Amino acid sequence: MDKKNYLRIVAAFIIALMFIIVPADKMVNDQSFDLTYKFIWNLGVPEGDIFPYVINVPLISAQIFGVLAIVWLLNRVK
Repeated sequence: MDKKNYLRIVAAFIIALMFIIVPADKMVNDQSFDLTYKFIWNLGVPEGDIFPYVINVPLISAQIFGVLAIVWLLNRVK
């Protein structure tokens, strides 16, 4: 297996993990507070609380773009 294929596999694994452990915000009156990382199955309203956790879409998009940009730059190196 050459270096480029190995790099693509690692990048795909990292992006897959980004969809399992996601950045989440606590929504209070349509405003976000308390940025944290949560497992995807722990989103929603936690027990003993009334405010839900939702995915921070701009942050996860920026993370994925960052990983893809790094992979693209590393693939250009000969």
